[in-house]
Amino acid sequence: MNKMIKTLRNNKVAAWCIALFMGLVFRYIDGIARQLIFTWCRNWDFGTSTHPTPESQFLVLTILSNFALNFASSLISSILCGGLLVYLFHGKARQLCIGSVAIFLVLSSRLWRFWKFPALGMQISSLIGPIIAGIVLASTVWLIVKLRKHITADY
Repeated sequence: MNKMIKTLRNNKVAAWCIALFMGLVFRYIDGIARQLIFTWCRNWDFGTSTHPTPESQFLVLTILSNFALNFASSLISSILCGGLLVYLFHGKARQLCIGSVAIFLVLSSRLWRFWKFPALGMQISSLIGPIIAGIVLASTVWLIVKLRKHITADY
């Protein structure tokens, strides 16, 4: 196993292929986590049946809940995928993470479905999810690399 990991670290083509594959895995883990969190939150009432939300607050609550949902699912999936990238590639994980984020954004259906110029204002809110996920993955990898330098002596 250690010999395979050393081969992956030394072979640039294999390293980039693994990083791009991690972007694909990140996309699906993020989607599964988002769906599970959304289903869990949808089962809660939050008092809306007894005290309906005024129309003026509904948009703000929708934007905040979508942001929180995207951030939570991105954080869960970025800890898994980012931790694996750092474990496999140590210091090169930062550069390889950029490839993972790029693949994640390219594979995001919201990026292709909603990126139209005439009505770009409403589509920006739909693009926030993939953008947040990419930022969270890059930040998580950066943080794990920094923590790894302080925790391990053999780095």
